[in-house]
Amino acid sequence: MRFNFTRTRVAIVIIILLGLVLAGRWLVYPLWLTQIYGPTLRNAVQRYEEILGTVAGARDPAVMAQVTTGDYLDYLTRVRCVDCVGVQVVTKTNVDVLKVLEYSPTLSKVMVRVEWGWRDTDPNTGTAFGSCHAQAFTSTYVLAWENDTWKVSGGEDTNRNPVDDSPELRAKYCNLN
Repeated sequence: MRFNFTRTRVAIVIIILLGLVLAGRWLVYPLWLTQIYGPTLRNAVQRYEEILGTVAGARDPAVMAQVTTGDYLDYLTRVRCVDCVGVQVVTKTNVDVLKVLEYSPTLSKVMVRVEWGWRDTDPNTGTAFGSCHAQAFTSTYVLAWENDTWKVSGGEDTNRNPVDDSPELRAKYCNLN
């Protein structure tokens, strides 16, 4: 009888240890990745939002290639605005990394919260028309290390928790204060 009691204790200890290991992998590891690599990856997504939020970023594949790569760059080149009447030009943007989901020295995945303001702008004259709009959303980006910099190579169009044109966002990103 004593032997079975000890075996039960060992089984319980193993289950507890396994639970701690799994909890560490799912809870602690992403937090650690976010603390270590989050700022660098955040800067890459911030740069992506700022550069693609220009007239040149909406039209010129060479400008797009500064911040994107791979199939995603090919996609942006195909859908770029060549003869558009207006493009969305960023007035101000902010990116916060919520979580680094995966990290390797060549490919990483981050979940970010993007807040930005934009105005429709004539790509030929640079003249803004219409009112300023502000948006916020949570999305996932895949970044690839290329030519000594992180570039966006894709993402999931999750657009979670979207907020459009709230007074707070407009005041913050449309210079309405």
